[in-house]
Amino acid sequence: MVLRADRQGAAEHGHRITAAIACHVARAGGSIDQLTQLLMHPEHESGRHTRHIALRSGQVRALDYIRRVWASASDAISSTRALGSRHETYEVLAALRDRIGADGRIALGGRGVPYRFGSRTDRDGRTQLRTVEALTALLHTLFPAASKVPVAHPWCGVPGDWCATVNFDPGTGLGAAGGYVGSGLTTANLAGRTLTDLVLGEKTERTALPWVGRAVRRWEPEPLRWAGVQALYALYREADRREYRSQSGRTSIFAKAADLVSGR
Repeated sequence: MVLRADRQGAAEHGHRITAAIACHVARAGGSIDQLTQLLMHPEHESGRHTRHIALRSGQVRALDYIRRVWASASDAISSTRALGSRHETYEVLAALRDRIGADGRIALGGRGVPYRFGSRTDRDGRTQLRTVEALTALLHTLFPAASKVPVAHPWCGVPGDWCATVNFDPGTGLGAAGGYVGSGLTTANLAGRTLTDLVLGEKTERTALPWVGRAVRRWEPEPLRWAGVQALYALYREADRREYRSQSGRTSIFAKAADLVSGR
Protein backbone atom coordinates (compact mmCIF):
# COMPACT_ATOMS: atom_id res chain seq x y z
CA MET A 1 0.00 0.00 0.00
CA VAL A 2 1.32 3.42 -0.98
CA LEU A 3 0.34 6.33 1.26
CA ARG A 4 0.55 10.04 0.53
CA ALA A 5 1.87 12.31 3.25
CA ASP A 6 -0.95 14.85 2.85
CA ARG A 7 -3.64 12.29 3.79
CA GLN A 8 -5.92 13.26 0.88
CA GLY A 9 -6.86 9.69 0.04
CA ALA A 10 -8.14 8.06 -3.16
CA ALA A 11 -8.04 4.55 -4.47
CA GLU A 12 -9.33 2.35 -7.25
CA HIS A 13 -13.11 2.52 -7.50
CA GLY A 14 -14.83 0.12 -5.12
CA HIS A 15 -11.96 0.27 -2.60
CA ARG A 16 -11.71 3.99 -1.79
CA ILE A 17 -10.77 4.73 1.81
CA THR A 18 -9.54 7.75 3.68
CA ALA A 19 -5.91 8.23 4.52
CA ALA A 20 -7.13 9.95 7.68
CA ILE A 21 -8.22 6.59 9.09
CA ALA A 22 -4.88 5.09 8.12
CA CYS A 23 -3.22 7.94 9.97
CA HIS A 24 -5.20 7.18 13.14
CA VAL A 25 -4.48 3.46 12.93
CA ALA A 26 -0.77 4.11 12.50
CA ARG A 27 -0.74 6.44 15.50
CA ALA A 28 -2.36 3.72 17.60
CA GLY A 29 0.33 1.22 16.64
CA GLY A 30 -1.62 -0.65 13.98
CA SER A 31 -0.26 -1.53 10.57
CA ILE A 32 -1.61 -0.63 7.16
CA ASP A 33 -1.92 -4.34 6.38
CA GLN A 34 -4.38 -4.62 9.27
CA LEU A 35 -6.39 -1.71 7.94
CA THR A 36 -6.45 -3.26 4.48
CA GLN A 37 -7.75 -6.56 5.88
CA LEU A 38 -10.41 -4.70 7.82
CA LEU A 39 -11.70 -2.69 4.89
CA MET A 40 -11.54 -5.56 2.42
CA HIS A 41 -14.34 -7.34 4.26
CA PRO A 42 -15.37 -10.67 2.61
CA GLU A 43 -18.95 -9.42 2.31
CA HIS A 44 -17.89 -6.22 0.53
CA GLU A 45 -17.69 -5.99 -3.27
CA SER A 46 -19.16 -9.48 -3.80
CA GLY A 47 -16.38 -11.20 -1.88
CA ARG A 48 -13.48 -9.97 -3.98
CA HIS A 49 -10.12 -9.49 -2.25
CA THR A 50 -7.04 -7.44 -2.94
CA ARG A 51 -3.59 -7.46 -1.38
CA HIS A 52 -2.51 -3.99 -2.46
CA ILE A 53 -4.34 -0.68 -2.69
CA ALA A 54 -2.86 2.39 -4.37
CA LEU A 55 -3.83 5.28 -2.13
CA ARG A 56 -2.87 8.12 -4.43
CA SER A 57 -4.97 11.21 -4.95
CA GLY A 58 -5.83 11.63 -8.61
CA GLN A 59 -5.32 8.06 -9.82
CA VAL A 60 -8.56 6.76 -11.31
CA ARG A 61 -9.81 3.93 -13.48
CA ALA A 62 -12.41 4.93 -16.07
CA LEU A 63 -15.25 2.44 -15.82
CA ASP A 64 -17.55 1.46 -18.65
CA TYR A 65 -20.69 2.90 -17.12
CA ILE A 66 -19.21 6.40 -16.74
CA ARG A 67 -17.17 6.45 -19.94
CA ARG A 68 -19.21 9.08 -21.79
CA VAL A 69 -19.51 11.45 -18.83
CA TRP A 70 -15.84 11.11 -17.88
CA ALA A 71 -14.57 11.56 -21.44
CA SER A 72 -16.70 14.66 -21.84
CA ALA A 73 -15.32 16.21 -18.68
CA SER A 74 -11.74 15.36 -19.61
CA ASP A 75 -12.09 16.85 -23.08
CA ALA A 76 -13.60 20.05 -21.75
CA ILE A 77 -11.25 20.60 -18.85
CA SER A 78 -7.88 19.19 -19.77
CA SER A 79 -8.08 18.85 -23.59
CA THR A 80 -6.82 15.28 -23.36
CA ARG A 81 -7.94 12.51 -25.65
CA ALA A 82 -11.11 10.68 -24.68
CA LEU A 83 -10.56 7.99 -22.08
CA GLY A 84 -11.04 4.41 -23.17
CA SER A 85 -12.61 1.69 -21.07
CA ARG A 86 -10.44 0.57 -18.13
CA HIS A 87 -7.86 3.24 -19.00
CA GLU A 88 -5.74 4.59 -16.16
CA THR A 89 -5.06 8.32 -16.22
CA TYR A 90 -4.24 11.24 -14.00
CA GLU A 91 -7.27 13.06 -12.66
CA VAL A 92 -6.77 16.79 -13.11
CA LEU A 93 -9.68 17.59 -10.77
CA ALA A 94 -8.19 15.91 -7.70
CA ALA A 95 -8.26 19.14 -5.71
CA LEU A 96 -12.06 19.17 -5.97
CA ARG A 97 -12.24 15.78 -4.22
CA ASP A 98 -14.71 14.43 -6.78
CA ARG A 99 -15.94 10.90 -6.27
CA ILE A 100 -17.83 8.39 -8.40
CA GLY A 101 -19.52 5.58 -6.51
CA ALA A 102 -20.00 1.96 -7.49
CA ASP A 103 -23.60 2.75 -8.50
CA GLY A 104 -22.50 5.50 -10.89
CA ARG A 105 -23.37 8.44 -8.64
CA ILE A 106 -21.06 11.47 -8.69
CA ALA A 107 -20.22 13.02 -5.31
CA LEU A 108 -18.63 16.45 -5.54
CA GLY A 109 -17.18 18.44 -2.65
CA GLY A 110 -16.95 22.21 -2.41
CA ARG A 111 -17.26 25.23 -0.15
CA GLY A 112 -20.57 26.06 1.51
CA VAL A 113 -22.09 29.54 1.30
CA PRO A 114 -22.67 31.46 3.42
CA TYR A 115 -21.15 30.62 6.82
CA ARG A 116 -23.52 31.46 9.68
CA PHE A 117 -22.09 33.21 12.71
CA GLY A 118 -21.60 30.76 15.57
CA SER A 119 -21.91 27.79 13.19
CA ARG A 120 -25.69 28.15 13.30
CA THR A 121 -27.85 26.02 11.01
CA ASP A 122 -31.23 26.60 9.40
CA ARG A 123 -34.30 25.83 11.49
CA ASP A 124 -34.90 22.56 9.67
CA GLY A 125 -31.19 21.66 9.59
CA ARG A 126 -31.06 21.38 5.81
CA THR A 127 -28.16 22.47 3.64
CA GLN A 128 -28.78 26.01 2.44
CA LEU A 129 -30.20 26.39 -1.05
CA ARG A 130 -27.39 28.74 -2.13
CA THR A 131 -24.84 26.04 -1.32
CA VAL A 132 -26.78 23.39 -3.25
CA GLU A 133 -27.15 25.71 -6.26
CA ALA A 134 -23.44 26.59 -6.26
CA LEU A 135 -22.34 22.95 -6.13
CA THR A 136 -24.91 21.93 -8.75
CA ALA A 137 -23.65 24.62 -11.13
CA LEU A 138 -20.07 23.44 -10.59
CA LEU A 139 -21.09 19.82 -11.18
CA HIS A 140 -22.79 20.69 -14.47
CA THR A 141 -19.78 22.72 -15.59
CA LEU A 142 -17.39 19.85 -14.97
CA PHE A 143 -19.75 17.10 -16.18
CA PRO A 144 -21.93 18.56 -18.98
CA ALA A 145 -23.37 15.13 -19.78
CA ALA A 146 -24.88 15.04 -16.28
CA SER A 147 -26.60 18.44 -16.59
CA LYS A 148 -30.08 16.90 -16.61
CA VAL A 149 -29.44 14.51 -13.74
CA PRO A 150 -30.98 15.79 -10.47
CA VAL A 151 -28.99 16.17 -7.27
CA ALA A 152 -30.24 13.61 -4.75
CA HIS A 153 -28.51 14.41 -1.45
CA PRO A 154 -26.65 17.53 -0.23
CA TRP A 155 -24.81 17.66 3.11
CA CYS A 156 -22.20 19.80 4.82
CA GLY A 157 -20.06 20.17 7.93
CA VAL A 158 -16.33 19.87 8.63
CA PRO A 159 -14.70 18.81 11.93
CA GLY A 160 -12.10 21.08 13.46
CA ASP A 161 -9.25 18.60 13.01
CA TRP A 162 -10.29 17.22 9.59
CA CYS A 163 -10.46 13.66 10.97
CA ALA A 164 -13.38 11.23 10.96
CA THR A 165 -14.98 9.94 14.15
CA VAL A 166 -17.54 7.37 15.32
CA ASN A 167 -19.28 7.74 18.68
CA PHE A 168 -22.00 5.82 20.53
CA ASP A 169 -23.48 6.45 23.98
CA PRO A 170 -24.98 3.22 25.43
CA GLY A 171 -26.81 5.23 28.07
CA THR A 172 -28.86 7.33 25.67
CA GLY A 173 -28.68 5.00 22.68
CA LEU A 174 -27.51 7.88 20.51
CA GLY A 175 -24.76 7.34 17.95
CA ALA A 176 -23.04 9.56 15.42
CA ALA A 177 -20.47 9.21 12.67
CA GLY A 178 -18.98 11.75 10.31
CA GLY A 179 -16.11 14.04 9.50
CA TYR A 180 -15.18 12.24 6.28
CA VAL A 181 -13.98 15.53 4.68
CA GLY A 182 -14.51 14.47 1.09
CA SER A 183 -13.61 10.78 1.34
CA GLY A 184 -16.80 9.29 2.68
CA LEU A 185 -18.07 6.85 0.08
CA THR A 186 -16.31 3.88 1.64
CA THR A 187 -15.65 5.43 5.03
CA ALA A 188 -19.39 5.85 5.63
CA ASN A 189 -19.83 2.12 4.98
CA LEU A 190 -17.12 1.30 7.50
CA ALA A 191 -18.60 3.75 10.00
CA GLY A 192 -22.04 2.17 9.62
CA ARG A 193 -20.70 -1.31 10.32
CA THR A 194 -18.73 0.07 13.27
CA LEU A 195 -21.85 1.69 14.73
CA THR A 196 -23.69 -1.62 14.30
CA ASP A 197 -21.04 -3.37 16.38
CA LEU A 198 -21.22 -0.66 19.04
CA VAL A 199 -25.02 -0.85 19.26
CA LEU A 200 -24.86 -4.63 19.64
CA GLY A 201 -22.15 -4.29 22.28
CA GLU A 202 -19.69 -6.41 20.32
CA LYS A 203 -15.92 -5.95 20.48
CA THR A 204 -14.51 -6.29 16.97
CA GLU A 205 -11.60 -5.08 14.88
CA ARG A 206 -13.74 -2.13 13.89
CA THR A 207 -14.61 -1.03 17.42
CA ALA A 208 -10.90 -1.13 18.31
CA LEU A 209 -10.02 1.51 15.72
CA PRO A 210 -8.82 4.79 17.26
CA TRP A 211 -11.53 6.86 15.55
CA VAL A 212 -14.11 5.25 17.87
CA GLY A 213 -14.94 7.52 20.79
CA ARG A 214 -12.42 10.19 19.85
CA ALA A 215 -13.18 13.80 20.74
CA VAL A 216 -13.25 16.24 17.84
CA ARG A 217 -11.21 19.40 18.31
CA ARG A 218 -13.42 22.43 18.74
CA TRP A 219 -13.23 25.29 16.28
CA GLU A 220 -11.85 28.65 17.33
CA PRO A 221 -14.23 30.93 19.28
CA GLU A 222 -16.23 33.69 17.64
CA PRO A 223 -15.63 36.21 16.17
CA LEU A 224 -12.27 34.67 15.21
CA ARG A 225 -14.06 31.75 13.57
CA TRP A 226 -16.25 33.97 11.41
CA ALA A 227 -13.33 36.18 10.38
CA GLY A 228 -11.22 33.14 9.55
CA VAL A 229 -13.93 31.58 7.40
CA GLN A 230 -14.45 34.81 5.44
CA ALA A 231 -10.69 35.10 4.88
CA LEU A 232 -10.53 31.50 3.64
CA TYR A 233 -13.41 32.10 1.25
CA ALA A 234 -11.59 35.12 -0.18
CA LEU A 235 -8.30 33.23 -0.54
CA TYR A 236 -9.91 30.26 -2.30
CA ARG A 237 -11.92 32.51 -4.64
CA GLU A 238 -8.76 34.38 -5.62
CA ALA A 239 -6.96 31.06 -6.10
CA ASP A 240 -9.75 29.86 -8.39
CA ARG A 241 -9.54 33.03 -10.49
CA ARG A 242 -5.75 32.90 -10.83
CA GLU A 243 -5.65 29.18 -11.63
CA TYR A 244 -8.39 29.61 -14.23
CA ARG A 245 -6.54 32.46 -15.92
CA SER A 246 -3.13 30.78 -15.89
CA GLN A 247 -4.25 27.26 -16.88
CA SER A 248 -0.81 26.14 -15.69
CA GLY A 249 -2.01 23.15 -13.69
CA ARG A 250 -0.15 24.40 -10.61
CA THR A 251 -1.87 25.08 -7.29
CA SER A 252 -2.08 28.79 -6.53
CA ILE A 253 -0.09 30.14 -3.60
CA PHE A 254 -3.41 31.57 -2.31
CA ALA A 255 -4.88 28.07 -2.10
CA LYS A 256 -1.76 26.78 -0.35
CA ALA A 257 -2.04 29.59 2.19
CA ALA A 258 -5.72 28.81 2.78
CA ASP A 259 -4.95 25.11 3.25
CA LEU A 260 -2.26 26.00 5.78
CA VAL A 261 -4.59 28.26 7.77
CA SER A 262 -7.45 25.74 7.74
CA GLY A 263 -5.21 22.89 8.87
CA ARG A 264 -5.76 20.74 5.79
